[in-house]
Formats: sequence, C-alpha cells, structure tokens
Amino acid sequence: MRRQWISLLTGVMTAAALVGCGASDSVQTSGTAGTATAVSTETTQGAETSVTGDTRTADTAEGVSTQSEETASSGSRILVLYFDQGENSEGAGDTEVDAITSASLYRGIPDGIDQNDVLAMKNEIVSRTGADEYAVRINEKYAPAYEDMVDQAADDQDDDKQFTFESDLPDLSAYDTIFVGEPVWWGGMPQPMVNVFEQLDFSGKTIIPFGIYLGSGFGRILSQMEDMQPDAVVSDDGLTINGHTSNDDARSQVDEWLTGLGY
Repeated sequence: MRRQWISLLTGVMTAAALVGCGASDSVQTSGTAGTATAVSTETTQGAETSVTGDTRTADTAEGVSTQSEETASSGSRILVLYFDQGENSEGAGDTEVDAITSASLYRGIPDGIDQNDVLAMKNEIVSRTGADEYAVRINEKYAPAYEDMVDQAADDQDDDKQFTFESDLPDLSAYDTIFVGEPVWWGGMPQPMVNVFEQLDFSGKTIIPFGIYLGSGFGRILSQMEDMQPDAVVSDDGLTINGHTSNDDARSQVDEWLTGLGY
C-alpha cells in the first residue's frame, strides 16, 4: 500500500511515505524518493569539486574528501557525511550516457535546479564550515528511473537490505560534529544510510541532520538516528528543504541556517 503513496512528491517525498518521498507525479529531485538531481561530472569516487569552486583532495582509501592543505591544517573537527541519489544511480560517473543528470531523474526539470539539492546543501555547508566530507556510495546502484528507484527503495527497507560501499566508511574519531545529509525516502532514511548508522559509532558526537523531502520534513529520520546512536546527540536544529527548491534558494536557506547555528 505504501507504493501507492508514490507520489513521493505528495509525501516526502508523496512517495508519502518516502515521507518525503512521495507519491505524486510531480518532479523529484536527487532522490528523495525524492530528490533527484544531477550529479556533476566533476564528481569522482573520492573527491568532488564543489559548485563554489573549492578544490578538495581525497584519501581514496577512506573515501574522505578534505579541502585544501590550508583548511585541513586548521584542525577542522567537522565532517559532512551524505548520501545522494544521483551519485548512487546506475550510470553514475558515465560521461557518455546521460543516466544521472536532471533530465533522467526528473519528470521535467524545475527552473533553477542544475544540481540535486542534497549536493547544493552539502557544498554550501562545506564551504561555510571548512568541513571534511564523505560521500556514501554503494556498490549496487539504484535504477536511474525515478519510479523504479522508489519501488526499490521500499523493498530495501522492507527487506532490511545490507549494502556494501565503494570505499571504507570514515573514521569518526577525529570529529566532534557530523552533518548528515540525505533525501527522505518512504518517511525515513535511505537503507544505505541505515547501514551506515548500524556500522559506525557516533558516540559522543553531535549529529546535525540536513536533507530534502517532497512533503514530510524529516519524517522518522531523527528518531531512527536516536535509536541507532543512543550515545550521540541528534540536534533538533537540522534543516530539510523541499526537493523542488532552486539551488540558489537552497544555498540561501543553508546560509541562514548555519548563521543561526553559529557558523
């Protein structure tokens, strides 16, 4: 019955139970079972050049991207750990096939969205805070077509699917604050992020959630994080935005949010 909510857009995503995923025929971005935008061709498995122009080098063994040596030496104890649909769709990284661009992930392309809002938000956080970043990338990719992805996401949650990752999950010992970004799928965390939270130890860390939805805000994500990481502090001051928000508006909302958090 939850598949009938697949208006993702009517739900969060009315992949309504993607609570943020919704069940609507409207456009979806990066993957929120709902949020679908495009992954820049500048994105690589271990490192990414952000839209702000910041360059980062990657520790490919750990999959953790850091900013310049100057930033890294500043002693940043902030990590941005995120999951993006486009980076985890079949064809990701394929420069010859338009399999993960906005054209293939959207039902129509909303004005002002050149990049999935999860990525736009992540890039702004990294730029503002000087944080390191880790992209959660799974070995078994999702279908590039939104409707197929939504069904797969529901099955993954029902089956408690266990994903494997392209690179080792990060060592969190060096960080005090971890921004965690993801789309809301069927009202909760994408199953790969559930696996991440099952495998990592966030004890003593402050988790600040951010992400995109198509109708439900965070859904049950905050309670999921608290249940899986009872010795961490899950901030109530996270930020979710509608997955159809223009990239400029998304960045503006992130800037205002970060200012309120003291960054």
